[in-house]
Amino acid sequence: MRKFILLYDCPIKKCDKMWLYNGLKKYGDVKLIKTGVNITYFRLSRMFPKLKLGALMTKILIYIQSMKALIVSKKEDIIVTWSQQQGLILNELCEMFKIKRKIVSFCWINLPKKKYFKKVKKCLTNENFIPIINSTKLEKDLKELFNLPFWNGLYLPDVYNDMNEWSNANFNKEGKYVFAGGVNNRDWDTLISVAKETPEIHYIIVTGKNDIINKPMLNNVEYYEELPSKDYYNFMEKSFITVAPLKEDKVAGLINLIKSIQYGIPCIATNLEVTSIYYPKDMDMLLYEINNKESLKKRILNCYSLSEKEYKDIILKLQNHLKNNFTPTRNIEKLIKKLEEKN
Repeated sequence: MRKFILLYDCPIKKCDKMWLYNGLKKYGDVKLIKTGVNITYFRLSRMFPKLKLGALMTKILIYIQSMKALIVSKKEDIIVTWSQQQGLILNELCEMFKIKRKIVSFCWINLPKKKYFKKVKKCLTNENFIPIINSTKLEKDLKELFNLPFWNGLYLPDVYNDMNEWSNANFNKEGKYVFAGGVNNRDWDTLISVAKETPEIHYIIVTGKNDIINKPMLNNVEYYEELPSKDYYNFMEKSFITVAPLKEDKVAGLINLIKSIQYGIPCIATNLEVTSIYYPKDMDMLLYEINNKESLKKRILNCYSLSEKEYKDIILKLQNHLKNNFTPTRNIEKLIKKLEEKN
């Protein structure tokens, strides 16, 4: 029977990617290798930034977790990791100890820095290594950058979490506000500029520590930093609309976009390849031009002027589009098909 060794980058109790674990269980035995800490690797790596202790601790834990995976696995087993960094380290350890393992590495979301070129190329030219990307543009960029003799990767778009409930649209919310949050690739300058020009609308912005330097103190904007996930998503769930303001054409913020739709809340996003696929073709009223203040402002004001029926109709269309095209089951089936092709 097929066996999967699964490594998440977060504690299981705080994991919002359990669709992968539950999906793989339908096709074989799954053994989870825990992180050993009660915090996500992402949050840990951002601790003690001046001394870089968080990043060092994260790397040590990833090496330990990877070694555990190699020890409990056999040649025919498949190691699946949610972290790109963990995929690189696993491939490095396999090469170091001259052992063969099939490795599936999720979250390849951007091009590597130059210092990682060699490690990345070794992964991409290893026939037993399958990088999972959620952008077709990244596939093209990786092929060109490394002049790859073959492409072993697999495109899987981000999907909704089937552990979460689907909420109906709640138009009649008290204290209506716009919610925006996150840390990577966020265009806070454009959003704050819009907030300045729309004093009648209240905004709640949640960032990482010191992500916004010299925050302008506006009466209609509340700022929060490094909130626990529970509080973060509580703010999102009670908002009237959300915004995913991305400043560059690369993957980021998709969890916010998808969760917002599941919560029954329209999400205004930067119009990019990786975001636009989550919207029906007639829903461009929720997509704004990159780095364009007037474009974003227009969409926020339009959403605030929606009637109750229009608001609910938009949510129904968004949720149906998500349910029909971005199911965890579909991603699992594509992954299993890829693995079977490799065999």
